[in-house]
Amino acid sequence: FFSTVSLLPDFGMRCLHRTLTQLRSAYSRRWYSDLERLAKLRSDTEVLANELNIVRENAERIRVMDDIHFYAQGEQTPVSPAMLTAFAKHPNKQSSLLQGSLFLHRELPFRLAMRVQDLDSLPRGLMVLPELQQVREWYITSFKELRTFSFSKPSAKPADIPPFHQLLRAIFHRHIKVPEQMAKGCLELRSQLQHFYGSSWWDHADRITVDNILQSFFLSRIGIRFLLEQQLVLHDQIIDGAVMPADVFGLLSLNVKARDIADIAVAKACRNCKASVGVKPEVEVYSDPDNNTTFVQIPSHMEFILLQLLQNAIQNHVERYGTDAVGSGEAPPVRVVVADGPKCDHITFRVTDMGRGAPRSQIPKFWSYLHDHSGPQWVGGDSENVYGLPLAKLTAEYFGGHMQLVSLEGTGTTGYVHLLKMTEKSAHTEQLPSGEVANRHYLL
Repeated sequence: FFSTVSLLPDFGMRCLHRTLTQLRSAYSRRWYSDLERLAKLRSDTEVLANELNIVRENAERIRVMDDIHFYAQGEQTPVSPAMLTAFAKHPNKQSSLLQGSLFLHRELPFRLAMRVQDLDSLPRGLMVLPELQQVREWYITSFKELRTFSFSKPSAKPADIPPFHQLLRAIFHRHIKVPEQMAKGCLELRSQLQHFYGSSWWDHADRITVDNILQSFFLSRIGIRFLLEQQLVLHDQIIDGAVMPADVFGLLSLNVKARDIADIAVAKACRNCKASVGVKPEVEVYSDPDNNTTFVQIPSHMEFILLQLLQNAIQNHVERYGTDAVGSGEAPPVRVVVADGPKCDHITFRVTDMGRGAPRSQIPKFWSYLHDHSGPQWVGGDSENVYGLPLAKLTAEYFGGHMQLVSLEGTGTTGYVHLLKMTEKSAHTEQLPSGEVANRHYLL
């Protein structure tokens, strides 16, 4: 009896343990089921949130593209030499800097939007090329940043200048690689046009359309880059106290001497040649030694233009005579003539080489962005050198100048550059492309 009774607690405990185990198992199944439902609900919520974010991003992109389309139909405000020189001589530099910031805040969205439209108007779906898509995204990003920046209300204050200039600097650096990226895209554009039209691609209307669009794009880029850099250098001078000559205001110099520009460009071209092919060419510069005329101009533009002509001439000599003859002086020198005088409204540079020259029919191709510009890459060049001669020509034309090449096949090539002397009374303004450029024949 006692032994039987003593077993009851163990039996009862086992029954209780089994019951608890069954309850725990049932509760665990329900608990895990609840966890699974909760995880599924969370997953569905995340999917919905992601889809909602995609919808919002698409809606924002549509809004931005509508904004770009609106601005692309607007009017640009060209800057004139008169505006620049008056700006340079304004007694209140801080006020001038603020007014310049407000002008750029209004003006740049128009110019950026028109260039996005340029790229979108490329024929035969060529805009889908990844290199051009990347450039397009850079322009859209810069447009959005400018449109979302706000100056103080009800009127702008000097305190607004630093953050706005920080934005301008970010845009400037974002766009530095545009020529290089566009060059990659243009190689593919050329390949696509050759694929579509075979050996007749150069004379096809689509090639002319593409070149006109690229001409418009790069001409506008010169203006955008100049306005950005001018404002940022002014910031360095006025706010940061950068030390510069008293007659230099941003990129603008009030006392430029043409011979000085020629000497600087020649020295740089010779250094680049020495670093690239190992020899220093002979370059002769001729000018009136008694001429001390000064004028208002943009030295960096003048140096870039002349440098491209010089490098082209020196390269022609290297290809015809070889590095040994060029380095030893056996090859004839490249000659530069500077024509200037107190009564001239333009400065003229003439650069002559004795290379092989080119057929007259080939000269228009030198200005095309679809021409093969893949010659030897010179050390010391920057991204602008990807299209040296075409961009030099556009830079000359930007403020009313002109550039041309005259070539004698088998004899050599001469380049002429005529650049405007800027004054407060200059009637010229920036040469700016319009929003509709596909049917314009810049190259003809």
